[in-house]
Amino acid sequence: MRCSIRFEGRGQRGQALAEFVLVTPFLLILFFGVVDFTLALRDWIAVTNATREAARFASLGGDLTSDKISERAVQKSNHILETAGGGRGIRRCRWRRQQWR
Repeated sequence: MRCSIRFEGRGQRGQALAEFVLVTPFLLILFFGVVDFTLALRDWIAVTNATREAARFASLGGDLTSDKISERAVQKSNHILETAGGGRGIRRCRWRRQQWR
């Protein structure tokens, strides 16, 4: 009579490990893609709301210059981004006109 020893379950563990190794990179890419998309969406909403606030501020009239209006938009967007917990803000850039020769 012949006696054979079988190791049941050993192949299953190896197969599960191989599947885990193959699937994990795709799941990580999907997860970080969702996180990155939500951060970009939050920033887009903040800029949209800041633009709306600046337009409302400009429609009030009075002694308003474009510098005051853009400063208000930057303040509003920074407030929205800081309260969202991002710790990031928008800084105002002054564009310099360069003379091309």
